[in-house]
Amino acid sequence: MNMQEAGQTVEIQPRKITIYNIELIKINEQEKEIEFKVACSKGTYIRSLCEDIAKKLGTVGYMKELNRTKVGRFNVENSITIKQIEENGIEFIKENIITMKKLFENNPKIELNNETNQKFLNGVKLNIKKQDGVYNIYNKGKYIGIGTIKENVLKRDIIENQK
Repeated sequence: MNMQEAGQTVEIQPRKITIYNIELIKINEQEKEIEFKVACSKGTYIRSLCEDIAKKLGTVGYMKELNRTKVGRFNVENSITIKQIEENGIEFIKENIITMKKLFENNPKIELNNETNQKFLNGVKLNIKKQDGVYNIYNKGKYIGIGTIKENVLKRDIIENQK
């Protein structure tokens, strides 16, 4: 697919995606609109899907609105609003926020000694022979944050507030 951007043609490489489910919600003939719900793999361009559907219908189309209702294990039903936070204060936030530690609780753990921990905090990449992936990092049993290992190199990703 070619796209024009700032007077240049940009080639968009096709990628393999999966549409797990697509459901027609509503047809508004008067406004010439359809509403649908789709469950798809990451990398799916919903705007392109809208254009493809329109093409199959023998017309042109565009995406008027997009509501993302789920990403991974997060869904809109479990979300809270800014208004709820404003109305309910700090205790509400503490009860409802998902900490980084909680988010990655099922990931494997790496315990660093004081020297390697300081290097890690300073952004030094550490040689650690473990499987590629995201790890919880600890020092003396204290949660530090997360790091990513790729090709036996541990790199700092996100650090908990160290106050």
